[in-house]
Amino acid sequence: MQIIIAPARKMTTDTDSLPVGQLPRFLPFTRQILKAMQQLSYQQARKLWWNCSERIARPNYRWLFELELTKQLTPALLAFTGLQYQYMGAGCLY
Repeated sequence: MQIIIAPARKMTTDTDSLPVGQLPRFLPFTRQILKAMQQLSYQQARKLWWNCSERIARPNYRWLFELELTKQLTPALLAFTGLQYQYMGAGCLY
């Protein structure tokens, strides 16, 4: 069974709890999307994806250029801290 849920707004990094078993399945596609996003100006990116305040948009735009897709990996179930993830009890697995 597969379940798709939206990512949470807040994330944590936990690189110590579980070893990395494999890289994400769609990493090649993610690299393509990231490259396309990095080609957008700040105003284009904010208009297209982040219909939000300057306070939120500015750090996220900078983050696009600092993002390293194969370092500091954390399973999504442990990284996202929204309510739906908290009630899954993933933190109790280790």
